[in-house]
This record gives sequence, structure tokens and C-alpha cells, in this order.
Amino acid sequence: MICQTPHCKSEFHAYWDDLLGPANLSAALRISAQLNALPKPTGADIADVHVWVQEGFQLAKDEVYQPPISSDEPNSAVGIPDKAYHDRAKKVAQSQVLLAGYRLAGLLNRSLQSK
Repeated sequence: MICQTPHCKSEFHAYWDDLLGPANLSAALRISAQLNALPKPTGADIADVHVWVQEGFQLAKDEVYQPPISSDEPNSAVGIPDKAYHDRAKKVAQSQVLLAGYRLAGLLNRSLQSK
């Protein structure tokens, strides 16, 4: 949950960290099974970490910090995100986890092939 005071902006990061559920093995396996059914995402073969950083920065500007975030303070990260924001955020989080999984697999495969 996001805190309700103007001085507590750091909780917005925790909100995004928790979007896919609790950080435990059973939750990870459940999410993995759901995401495994999806097609390989565009950009999964990009190996340049600088591109990853730029993509993440652009995604934050385009999706994460876009109002309205909450119904109580539409132009602020303070408050509890409304349903529309939450639904959009969950899709972004799922797609990013899927993309990260493919990119990590590619990174490991390239590293092991060069040995």
C-alpha cells in the first residue's frame, strides 16, 4: 500500500515492486507459469545494457509517472493508485518481467557459450 502523506514518496517504488505479488517461491512459480504462455517479447534479443537502461527510463516516463495515478491526488504519486492505473501498471510489470527473463537467459547463454 502506498502511504497517504505528502512526505512519503518512497513507497511508490515499493508499490511497483509488489505488483506481481509476494516475493516467495510459490508466487514466482505461479507467475512464471502465467508468463511462460506468452510469446517472446519484442526486443528480447537486445544484449546492450545501455539500451535496456534507456528503455526503462522511457517506460518510466511513458507509463509509471503518468497521471492520474490516484483518485485523491491525480497529479501525484502520493495516495493509493486507482484501478485504471493499477491495471495498466500490472500489465507493464508482467511484460517487463517476461522481457527480463528472456534477456537474462540470453545473457547466460552467451556467457556460457564463450567459455
